[in-house]
Amino acid sequence: MQGDKWNTGASGQIDLKTVWGNDYIMGISAFMGKLVIFGTQNIAIYNNPYDPTELALDELIEGIGLKARDSVAHLGDDIVFLSNTGVRSLARTVTSDGKMPLRNFSKNIRDELALNITTADMTKCKASYCLCGGFYMLAFPEKNVIYYMDFTIINPDSTPRISKFVFDTGECPTAFLSTVDGVMWMGRNNSAANVAKYQNYYDQLKTDVTGTYGTQIACEAAGHTWESTNSECWSTTNVAYSGSFRTTWLAFGNPSITKILKEFYGVIVGGKDMTIDFTWYRDYNVQGTTQSFTLRPTGTGTPYLWGSSSSLYGAAKFAPSYNPTEYKLPLSRTGKVVQIEMKSGIYGYKASLQSIALQAKQGKLR
Repeated sequence: MQGDKWNTGASGQIDLKTVWGNDYIMGISAFMGKLVIFGTQNIAIYNNPYDPTELALDELIEGIGLKARDSVAHLGDDIVFLSNTGVRSLARTVTSDGKMPLRNFSKNIRDELALNITTADMTKCKASYCLCGGFYMLAFPEKNVIYYMDFTIINPDSTPRISKFVFDTGECPTAFLSTVDGVMWMGRNNSAANVAKYQNYYDQLKTDVTGTYGTQIACEAAGHTWESTNSECWSTTNVAYSGSFRTTWLAFGNPSITKILKEFYGVIVGGKDMTIDFTWYRDYNVQGTTQSFTLRPTGTGTPYLWGSSSSLYGAAKFAPSYNPTEYKLPLSRTGKVVQIEMKSGIYGYKASLQSIALQAKQGKLR
């Protein structure tokens, strides 16, 4: 290594057995001018990594280690990683002793994440932080699931908003690459061995139709894309994916009193023409009552997603801004505890649930 910070004339070694005993190295990273060495059960932090002659142990964090090597990601001046107890942060706080307390970002999905950690192959677990949207993606390909942690939306308990994406068998991404131009690429080890790009609010599938449209004229006349490098014709299809939101069981302050359900009020932003399947469950019953309604937000502007590629300024891509809209549904039946669920197909437009309220009348004490 070269540069003013590096002492190129010195070398050395670190005997970690004297630091953490029989643990072994799982990963290494730089952090705030320090060297972080992750073990499976411990984390050793060293000062002065630029000069081996001055390298010194600054802190040993015991009992917490790195569970998956490829889960380490830099998030600004912080490091996020998967430990044996969940997704944690190696965040520095300015304190009198300069220690670095760890925060658990995944405590709201602790039990589910713990099950995946103990039953999945951690060598296949992958993660990355993307500047394009301020999110951390954690994939368990064996479980066909990705956890999306949005650090642009912080919960009252200082944890990120977490979404879960479930894939068909063999379709879950097995590799991530976040590039400096703000693009998240995802590799899939499926039969097609293809690469996906994180973009838009729908899935876009590409199909090679060169056999049907073998010339550029025929390909473009059919509305497809001609790849001149390999003389191939590709068909692009936009496919909706499903999203769902479910609350915990709501007791309205007293789980022993029966509630007569009256109305649901929800404030939602966006989701143009999206149909919502709204279901409410009573008293821990897995069978609920379902109603459907369509999102009709009031927009400011005209939806205009793509312009002509032959226009003077090239392709244009923008969308209108939608105002928060209140939706109301009548409810029925009674229950001591209630749970609500909202499901929808997502195709082209995002929707954000801002607030919910359930109106109920107090019934008998049971």
